[in-house]
Amino acid sequence: MIARVITDLALDRIFDYGIPEELAQEIRAGSRVTVPFGHGTREGFVLELAATSPFDKLKQILRLSGDAHIPEKLVDLGKWM
Repeated sequence: MIARVITDLALDRIFDYGIPEELAQEIRAGSRVTVPFGHGTREGFVLELAATSPFDKLKQILRLSGDAHIPEKLVDLGKWM
């Protein structure tokens, strides 16, 4: 499973990340996550889940970032923007 994530650094781009098995049941659209980004990590939000990605090698989501969750209507607004 793939998560399409926007980060706090690049809100105008969506990045694909793999979802580790231990997080697969918890991650959904709107989940706040910590992801590897460049030489560090970034906070971001999952915009949507996908079955495939056009990229061969994906970095994995590191962890959920607390219980923060964006309501579905705001996720839809983020995708539209």
